[in-house]
Amino acid sequence: MVATATRELILPALRLDVPDRPAADHLSALAERSADAWTSTPSQWVGDQVVRLAVAQVLESRLASVDPERLQRASLSADPEELTLGALAGLFRPHVDLAAQAFQVAIVEQLNAGLPALTDPVREALRRSGITGRDRIQAIALGLDKVPGRARQEFWRSLAASPAVSGLVDALATGAGSDGHDVTKLDRSHLARADVVLAAGGRTVAAVVGQPPREAGGSWLGAALAVNRQPSNPLRPGAVEVLVRPTGWTEAHDAALGAVSAAMQELDLGGKPRGRVAGVGAAVAARLAAAKQRTVADVLTSLRAVDPFVAEVYGPQITTTPVRVAVPVVEDERLMELWLPTSALAGPLFTGATDLYVGPDSEVRSFTRTREGAGKARPGPQGKAQGKAQGKGRGRRPRPPQSKP
Repeated sequence: MVATATRELILPALRLDVPDRPAADHLSALAERSADAWTSTPSQWVGDQVVRLAVAQVLESRLASVDPERLQRASLSADPEELTLGALAGLFRPHVDLAAQAFQVAIVEQLNAGLPALTDPVREALRRSGITGRDRIQAIALGLDKVPGRARQEFWRSLAASPAVSGLVDALATGAGSDGHDVTKLDRSHLARADVVLAAGGRTVAAVVGQPPREAGGSWLGAALAVNRQPSNPLRPGAVEVLVRPTGWTEAHDAALGAVSAAMQELDLGGKPRGRVAGVGAAVAARLAAAKQRTVADVLTSLRAVDPFVAEVYGPQITTTPVRVAVPVVEDERLMELWLPTSALAGPLFTGATDLYVGPDSEVRSFTRTREGAGKARPGPQGKAQGKAQGKGRGRRPRPPQSKP
C-alpha cells in the first residue's frame, strides 16, 4: 500500500488572515470616503488598501519569525530600522509562488482532514476516473518541479532503487487511466507531472493542483484529475476537474502573497518572474522592487499609510499566526527534499483560513462527447454551469462547387 511508504511532516507556517469582503453597509460608507477616486469602485478602492496592509503584515511577520542565529550568521540586523528591504528578500529563499504553495498545502491538508466541502467533490471526480468507494481519501504531496535542470538526470538515477518510489510507481501504473504499462520500463521522472497522489478505494491516482488537468490516456501518468479555483478551458479528453469556490476574500489574500513573492525574487535574484501577479499585486510588487535600499521600517510605514477608516476597520483583522501544518510525503529523504526542501522548512510557508480555499459550492467538470461528436465539459452534481463546447466534431464548412473546365 502507498500509505505504508509515506510519512507525515509537521511543518511550521504562518497563517495570514484577511477580513471578509465588505458588506453592503460598509460599501455605502466606503463610497463616501472614496468619492474622489474616479478610477476605481469603492470595493476596488478598499481592496487595494487591504492588500497593502496584508503585504506589510507578511513582511513584518517574516522578519519576526527568522531565527536570530540565522540573522547573526548572515550578518543581518533584526532591527527593521536598520535592515534594508533588499536584505530581507534573502530571507524568503527558496523563492516560490507563495499564493500557489498556500493553495497546494491547503488542499492536501483539508483532504486529509476529511473536510466534506472538498472530499465530496473529489470523491465524485475519483468516481468518474474509475475509483469508487467511501473509504478515507489520503493525499500525498509531491510537487517535484523543484528538481534543478542540471541535476535532474543524476537525481532520478539515484531514485531508481528507492523502494518507496518504486512502490508508488507500481501503484500509479496500475491505477486509474494507467493503460497497463510495464512498470519495469517506466522513467521515475514521470512523477514530476503531478503535485499530489490520491489514495482511495484501494487505488492510486495522480492529480495536479492549481493547473489544468492533462489528457488521459496519452501517458501512464497524465495527471488527468485536477483541483482548481478557475476553470480550465478547454478540458482535454478524459480529464476531470474539481472547481472549488471559496467564500473568503481570496483575491486580497493571494494578491498580497503574490506581490511579496514576485518582489522578493526580483530583489534577491534579479529579473522579473512571469505570470505570477496582476492588478494591485503587480503594482505593489513593482514599488517594493524599487525600494531595495529603503529600510524595512520605512517600507512598512509607507504600506500602512492608508485611509484612516480602512486602517481602523480592516487593519486589526489582518494578522499572522504561527501554526503547524501536517503534510504526508513519500518516505524517501531525496524525494522529500523536492517538495518544501530543507531550506524551505526553515523558510516562509504561508497558509490561510479554510474559506480562502474551499466553499460549499464546488463543482466537478469532466470531458464528454455529444451525440454529434463534439466535446464539452459536463458539470457534476455540485455545479450548475456548463462548460464551453470543445473538441472535434463541430462540422466543416461545405466546399464551394467547382466549375468544370
